[in-house]
Amino acid sequence: MLYLFTVRYTCFMISVLIPIYNYDVVALVKHLHENGMRLQVPFEIICIDDGSELSYQNINQRITHLPGVRLEALGKNIGRSAIRNLLASKAQYQYFLFLDCDCSIPQKDFLDRYLEHCNTQTVLVGGRTYHDTRPEKDRTLHWKVGRTREQKLDSGFQSNNFMIHARAFHAINFDERIQGYGHEDTLFGYLLEKQGYKIRHIDNPVIHEDLQPATEFIAKQKNAIRNLISLERMYPDVETRLTRICKSITNLKLSLPIIHMFTWSERLLYRGLADKFPSVMLLDLYKIGFYLLLKNEKETIV
Repeated sequence: MLYLFTVRYTCFMISVLIPIYNYDVVALVKHLHENGMRLQVPFEIICIDDGSELSYQNINQRITHLPGVRLEALGKNIGRSAIRNLLASKAQYQYFLFLDCDCSIPQKDFLDRYLEHCNTQTVLVGGRTYHDTRPEKDRTLHWKVGRTREQKLDSGFQSNNFMIHARAFHAINFDERIQGYGHEDTLFGYLLEKQGYKIRHIDNPVIHEDLQPATEFIAKQKNAIRNLISLERMYPDVETRLTRICKSITNLKLSLPIIHMFTWSERLLYRGLADKFPSVMLLDLYKIGFYLLLKNEKETIV
């Protein structure tokens, strides 16, 4: 649906694209809709449910009465990359704003901030932040990692909150070979820069609301490392903080000693991460050990 718009933003039209999985997006969509109506720019909000439980599908039906909002549901889960590509294929406007469903928006001028900076050659990353209050025990690890690492403005490309021109997105697309959680955003950011697009971080964060229990969070970190190793096979010059550390360890001929130490101490590390006061540094050690172990196993098989 097309709305009247102010002279200031006459050249901008926004498709807000939200993949949903087992989450209530009513408050998020209403906030975005109010912001768009206040700006009076042409906008649409497209939500696609990626195989959620029926209870969440029913809750989210409450957004369908809002003008310019569309909700679709898939019969089965197609994954993080495929759902974003599908959303983009259904968008009609020139700028895509991708948001994860499990966030809230603290600022009333959220869309305004994006429109002030957007252009065709720059991908804008708004970032994420976390609540100040420590959560319950089993979700503390996710919260601490988020606050110490992920909410930094220079933390690389993040797919949870970014704006991109339609032409730039379709030149790249998310790689649907990346399965499960982890590093589909690393590859997307890498390919953007290879194509000559700039990635710019702006101060426009969303609040990450859905903190995971330590067991689920660690399992996702391990899957992300599996994906990272697969990425390195496809694109040998892909780099992350973890790969740079592990390359230095390998160059110092310390890989095997660390693998042996990790194999011996993995259960102790795991228990420490699930503790009430987990350490981000402990998670770093766990990820280094798991990466080197997996990398060594794959190289041995080859």
